Order: sequence, then C-alpha cells, then structure tokens
Amino acid sequence: MEMFEYQKEAVEFLRKTPRALLELDTGLGKTRVCIEFLKSDPEKFPIIICPKFLKETWRKEIKKWGYEGSYLLMSYSEFQKDNDNILNTELLLNLAALKPNTLILDEAHYLKNWSSKRTKNILLNLPAMLKSVVKTELTNIIFSTATPLTKSAADLHPIVSVCEPGKWGKFRDFCIRYCNKKWNKFKGYRGDWEYFGINEYNADELTKRLKKFRTVVKKKDVLKELPEKSVIDITLELEPVTLEASGIDKDEARRMIAQGRSTDNIAANRVALGLSKVTDLLEYLESLTASTGKLVIFTWHKDVAREVVNRLKAKSDMPVECITGDIEERVRSEILADFNDREYSILVATIASCGVGLNLQTASTAIFLELPWSYAEMKQAEDRLHRIGQENKVFIYRFIAKDSLDELVLDVLDEKEKSMNAIGSSL
Repeated sequence: MEMFEYQKEAVEFLRKTPRALLELDTGLGKTRVCIEFLKSDPEKFPIIICPKFLKETWRKEIKKWGYEGSYLLMSYSEFQKDNDNILNTELLLNLAALKPNTLILDEAHYLKNWSSKRTKNILLNLPAMLKSVVKTELTNIIFSTATPLTKSAADLHPIVSVCEPGKWGKFRDFCIRYCNKKWNKFKGYRGDWEYFGINEYNADELTKRLKKFRTVVKKKDVLKELPEKSVIDITLELEPVTLEASGIDKDEARRMIAQGRSTDNIAANRVALGLSKVTDLLEYLESLTASTGKLVIFTWHKDVAREVVNRLKAKSDMPVECITGDIEERVRSEILADFNDREYSILVATIASCGVGLNLQTASTAIFLELPWSYAEMKQAEDRLHRIGQENKVFIYRFIAKDSLDELVLDVLDEKEKSMNAIGSSL
C-alpha cells in the first residue's frame, strides 16, 4: 500500500534529523514511518525497543513492509536488570555483530521519568556501553510516540535532553520554566514543589524550540487522507493461553469456531484468554486514551468486562462505565447518555449487549479485547461507531494473542467477511 503524504514527509524529516521526536497520533502509522526510514538507508542497523506487547506487532510490520536489514528487537522490560547490568553476554555478542547505529524507541513516553531505572539504562547507560564496549555510536535516535507529554511538560525532559544535549538545562530548571507548580507539604521529607501541566506564558517558546527536532501529525489534520475505517491488529505473546499450553487441538477448535460450537476446555480457555489480555490493555491505554478522547472497549464475557472496569477505575482518571447484558434498559440509557455527553470517557461493553441498537458515534476509537465468533456480530459492534453522524475516521483495534484461539477466530472471521463481500458484490 502506498504511503500517505504525511508519512512520506515524516520519513524525510527523520532522514534530515539525527535525533528526532516522531509524534503521530495513534493509528497514523508510526511503525510504518520508522520502517520506511530504515529502508531508505541500507547502512542503518537499528536497535528497536518497544513495550513487550508490541514486539510481535513489530515483527509482523517489518515483514509486511519488506524491511530486509538486520535489527535487534527488545522490550523495555529486558533492560530492567539487577544492578543496572543491562547488557548481558548474549546481548553484547548480538550488538558486537550488529554494530548498531540507530536506536528506535517506540511508545517513548515510557521514558518520561529520569528517576526510573528504565530511563537511565536506555538513555544514559546504553549509549555509553555501545561506545565503550561495542565500539559504535548512535547516529540516529528516534523517539516515537503519540503522547510524549502525559501529565506535564516535565515528561519531555529526557527526550529533549537527548535530542539536544546540553541545551535544556537541569530537570528542575526545566520544570520551573515550562511547568506550573504548587507546594506539596507531603512530598519528600519537609515538602517540595510539585510540577504539573504547561506554563502558558512559556508554552509558545517550548513549542518553537521543539520544532527543531519534532514532527507532529494529528488525526484532525489528515482526515481527508485516511480511510473511513481502519482496522489495526495488536499481536500479544501470552504463553499460558496458547493452544499448545491449553491442550487444545487446532483443527478441532477451528471447526468448532466455524460452526459456533464449543467444548468445556475451549470455553474455559476463551475466558482465560480474555482475562490474560487485561494487563497489556491497561499498558496500551496509557498512550491511546490521551489522543482519542472517548474510547469503547468491547469484550465477549461479562467477567472480562468487569475485570477491565475494576482495573481501569483503580488506575485511570477518566470516567469509566460498563454495559453488560444484565444491566436494565433504564440504567443502560443513562450510561449511554453520560458517555455521549462527556468529552473524555471510556465505555466497556459486552458485544452481545451493545452489538445492535446503540449509537456510539460520539466515539471514533474501539478496542476488541475479545473477538466474537460471528462476523455479523463483529460488524454490528463496529457499526455502533461507524454510522451516520460520525464526524471522524473510525479506528478499530483488535487484540490478538499469538498461537491462540484468537488466530483461529480471526481466520474464520476473515473467511466470512470475504463470503459476505462476494454476495454483496453480486447483487
């Protein structure tokens, strides 16, 4: 598929900017841009670091877009070793052979805190050890994220300090200039300043300074280029719920799914599969909700929906509502009214309870944490958002566990979609 014009411009920006902040809204193809950048120069040998749940997605995207160069793909958690010993013998051998000169940091808002071991290891220790042990220097560093700033301008300090070394000052000085502040008597031993938001008097200055190494694309700016609906699969590696680990025969399970039937083993695995994705979902939402406003999360099982709601309420500042089949109609109407009236909100809903008859077009982003076994149910749920009255492009994210029932379900859904489209095209 041909790149969009804004993607081409982003690739060119990366080629001209050795240390860059690639800030594209979720769903606009940050991964594709990074891969095309690597393809544009065969001398690039990258270390790609991303959240664990995105490693398999990166592998698929690399294959999909035809990148044939060498690379090392790691997760952030792999750098969190005891005693800050981030480069073990095996990794050193890989790096010595690869001689990496490019570092791509996907979901770079994971590095917003200088006090975390993760940030120190990757932004300070890794470049130093590459230079001293592997005898190579990083000529390109790419911070890729939709939300580099999540709570305050302070989140930017690690990124700007790497992109322009020595030009942004110490962390506290940066915060004083670019953040709002208030005194917190409970912070530290005797209290301390707490920094939040962006200082409006210096916001223009900050924006101007960032422009030297930052390229930004928002959905609202490129709506005409985007398809009306984009479906994006997020592949997860979840060992305990794979077909092999669960003792499920692949061929039998596929027949069951195609026929809409199940066994006790498959049914139990299906619930466990949904529950096992919740932790990765919460991690993914750290970057997603900030750029989407409203979000709908579809599940199949009530237990999975409730687990998502309970975990979200304990972690998220956004209002979280839930609709399942046992919610009476009057309460359901009130929940929907509240959701549609708010600017920022999360609705968790089981597919059977919200698949038809509901208007959710005030939201333009949905996540299928679990997949239905029926193509019609999938499409009906998607069309709660993708319908008359929708003013934005719709983004559908499907969480797919590798080597699990999910992949079989996806195959069946794809076949049913092709059949439906063939029937439609003949009428």
